[in-house]
Amino acid sequence: MTRKRVLVAMSGGVDSSVTAYLLKQAGYECLGATMLLHGDAEPGACGSGSDADDAAAIARRLGFSHEVIDLRATFERRVVEKFVRTYEQGRTPNPCIDCNRHLKFDALLDYARDHGCDYIATGHYARIRTLGETLGPGATRALHFDVHRPGAAKDNPGRIGAPDSDTAPGPTGRNSPHPVEAASSARTLQAGLLERIAQTAGDAATGGAAPAYTLSCACDPSKDQSYVLYSLTQERLAHTLLPLGGLFKERDVRRIAREQGFENASKRDSQGICFVPGNDFATYIERRRGAALPEGDIVNTRGEVLGRHQGAIRYTVGQRKGLGVACAHPVYVTGIDAQANTVTLGEVEDLMASGLVANDWIWSAPAQIMEDLLDEAGAEGLPVSAKIRYRHPAQPARLRRAADGQDGYLEIAFDDPERGVAPGQAVVVYAGEVVLGGGTVVRATK
Repeated sequence: MTRKRVLVAMSGGVDSSVTAYLLKQAGYECLGATMLLHGDAEPGACGSGSDADDAAAIARRLGFSHEVIDLRATFERRVVEKFVRTYEQGRTPNPCIDCNRHLKFDALLDYARDHGCDYIATGHYARIRTLGETLGPGATRALHFDVHRPGAAKDNPGRIGAPDSDTAPGPTGRNSPHPVEAASSARTLQAGLLERIAQTAGDAATGGAAPAYTLSCACDPSKDQSYVLYSLTQERLAHTLLPLGGLFKERDVRRIAREQGFENASKRDSQGICFVPGNDFATYIERRRGAALPEGDIVNTRGEVLGRHQGAIRYTVGQRKGLGVACAHPVYVTGIDAQANTVTLGEVEDLMASGLVANDWIWSAPAQIMEDLLDEAGAEGLPVSAKIRYRHPAQPARLRRAADGQDGYLEIAFDDPERGVAPGQAVVVYAGEVVLGGGTVVRATK
């Protein structure tokens, strides 16, 4: 069988290093690549030039070449400037999602294709499988890594996936459900939805079409990154490998790195926003714009002035501490009006939303099938689980077209009200552990 060529995105950290090692063990021809995104990040920050040496050292150790790809202009335009502009509009951005969408799985994927690579691989914790592998009785992943015998690969070396059970053994050896699972009835409805998708995809594939793929949660719930990967469309999934989706970070990945003598085996994970020193985004934006943030009023839900703020972007919907005003009982940021330059404080009840409206929607599941199923479901909507923050459990909900009929807008109605829905956030919908798609929150609905 012809060896497959893969571009391995290497940050210099332990995850991408073990990813490269596993691919080499599986028989892939590897080319290492580090994206240069900005020049002023601290060592250990994603995309900093200082960590390219670490990545190059791992590549040399594993016996393949390594390149540094200068994507600073694209990163500045598609990620940094959007981050600043979104905050200035009183919204909550997610630069990691934009980086994955426009850099890792767009610009870098294009680079891979231009250099004769069949796949791109990253150290993200999520799983890619075919629909058949996800739903088929007794289905096995296309390539199995025996983590007790690091790097031992068997079955078909054409794809890399992860265990197909809905649960994965934790450090104690016991099986525990993934956090995105909701109540039993909701899981039953979502399983039915997946079966419909699989049936429709199977009907469409009778003419020899390419298989449909699924993006699923990682086996390690503490590291699952499926939320930030919803922009992986079917075309991108077909050319992406995620070898770590079936492994646990501390139990498996760091152990493999130690056994292979990788110097970065204990390297800490990157934290916060990679291009913002100290994660102080307000000061970063002030320096970037060359002016102090404008002061404005802090008001209550009746519009009464409670105090003054030194920049509305210093506040986040749902924030409780550091509000700059004294109240006799706990209050929360319930709204940010960039045009009026006001921050609104209210009660916890004011944070609750029955649903939301989102746009800029991207389907990870087969797009035409999802559009057809939405049309068929009508106002009742499709049974899903919806996740509004990276570290927030997905909640049972219904997904349907927005009531106002605005093109490209979808509406999510939660089974139970959700707290702290903020414009600009990413919302990702799942059927069980499978990502269906995601978009950007436009507004919460009461």
